[in-house]
Amino acid sequence: MSGVERSSRLPTERPVEQPTERPVEQPPARPPLDRRALGLALTRIANVTAVDAVAALEDLPATQARRIGVTGAPGAGKSTLAGRLALSRLDRGPLGILAID
Repeated sequence: MSGVERSSRLPTERPVEQPTERPVEQPPARPPLDRRALGLALTRIANVTAVDAVAALEDLPATQARRIGVTGAPGAGKSTLAGRLALSRLDRGPLGILAID
């Protein structure tokens, strides 16, 4: 080699920055789902008569909740209508839909 010295030292390596760990927010704890009780309740709802349904509503406390019933022939678009109504209402707060086919 013609008088040029090569260093066997490697350039110093910079430490790799590790991403900072953010605490993961846990959802609020909820009780385990009782599938049997849910199934029984949905069966009772599906098999209720109109008279029983009205009587059950009278036992409930007064609320500001609105209820909408949608009926019609098969293929009339009931599910599509319910879905579009739900989407238009989502920004106003909690929403629940119970559909029984």
